[in-house]
Amino acid sequence: MITKIMEKGHPMDSSKCKFCDSKSYIQYNHEIDGFYECSAMCKDSLEYFEKIKKQIKEKEAEEKRKKIIEKKDYYLKEAGLGTKYINKTFENFKTNIKSKKNILEICLKFIAEVTEYRKTKGLFMIGKPGTGKTHLCAAIINRIFDLKPYWFERYLARHEDPFNVKYINVSKMLNNIKYSYTDNSNITEEALIRKYSYTGILFLDDLGKEYIKSKEQSNSWANEKIYEIINNRYEEELPTIITSNLNSKELEKNIDPAIISRFYEMCIGLKFDFEDYRRNL
Repeated sequence: MITKIMEKGHPMDSSKCKFCDSKSYIQYNHEIDGFYECSAMCKDSLEYFEKIKKQIKEKEAEEKRKKIIEKKDYYLKEAGLGTKYINKTFENFKTNIKSKKNILEICLKFIAEVTEYRKTKGLFMIGKPGTGKTHLCAAIINRIFDLKPYWFERYLARHEDPFNVKYINVSKMLNNIKYSYTDNSNITEEALIRKYSYTGILFLDDLGKEYIKSKEQSNSWANEKIYEIINNRYEEELPTIITSNLNSKELEKNIDPAIISRFYEMCIGLKFDFEDYRRNL
């Protein structure tokens, strides 16, 4: 470490401190993993080692950041993105019409606000299948990773963290909760509800599919669980991004009005009223 300090230009001396002329000696300082030199602990010498300590921390943080970025695909999958969507970005999202450009700008504003630790509303994307809703969710997650890779690593250690990201299909989320009722489950319903309720940024994809699978099937259980999660997030002011292929009338018909009311209060509504891009491929 002496060599490292000398390389940074620190004036080593065996008899006196170059900053204040006091008697000097070399002492190992465990706090900064370095050497301290000045018997009087003068102000300039203390400031110098505070600077060294800051440089060490910044270097360690940058090395950690690089290691996380090297495993980007792994962390995106852990956040819930499937292989198909890992490479979906803003750069490969087609904005050939004005309404798409407007939606893109709103998504970018959301990212700026959330990564600058400002309170922000979530996004409620509704429209026909194939209009790019899931693509934009993946693009948002990709961009957040580029700006805040630590949030993804922290999710693995602790779900209830104000800075982490989770993406999940609503039907899968409900199936996970149902599975918690079985003897084979190693997680409780309460733990899952907390996981989805208090994840920093939650993406709920394809809301409504679970309601129209069977007209005879009661929606009361699904409504109850979704409301509990959404209401928890509403009360904690946690940003939520929701997508649905249902139009406004279908949403109001199938989903509890209390849930819809929460969505519109806690999210910016985005209407994807353009054609299915996949039909033009």
